[in-house]
This record gives sequence, structure tokens and C-alpha cells, in this order.
Amino acid sequence: MSKAKLKPCPFCGAEPEVTEWISYLGVSVMVECTNEKCDIQPHTDYFPKSVKGLATRCWNKRAKMDEEAT
Repeated sequence: MSKAKLKPCPFCGAEPEVTEWISYLGVSVMVECTNEKCDIQPHTDYFPKSVKGLATRCWNKRAKMDEEAT
């Protein structure tokens, strides 16, 4: 099974990183923009490490613009 490639940050174009966070509940992961100069610095919610792919899919999902709104 191949790893899903992360899309760049939708605000600054930087490459995101998967970050692990350890707590008493276990290991969680999130995807975040780590560009300190990014005005938004978006990130996903934390997901259990067992469903790391869910964090990737969440990050890669982009809202579709309505053509009338553009």
C-alpha cells in the first residue's frame, strides 16, 4: 500500500508535515503547515495514529469553489 502524498499548504504553498502527539490516551497524529511565515498556519484535528490516513485525507480535502462565486 503506497502512502498518500500530502498536498501543499493551500495558503502559502509550503510542504506540510505529519506531527505526532503523545498523551495519556495514546499517540495521535495531525497534519500541519510548519511554515512560520504562513499567515494562516492551518492544521487538521488530532487523529489516533491507527487511522493516520484519515488525517492525510482530511488535509488533502479542498473545498470546491462555486463558479458563480469566483
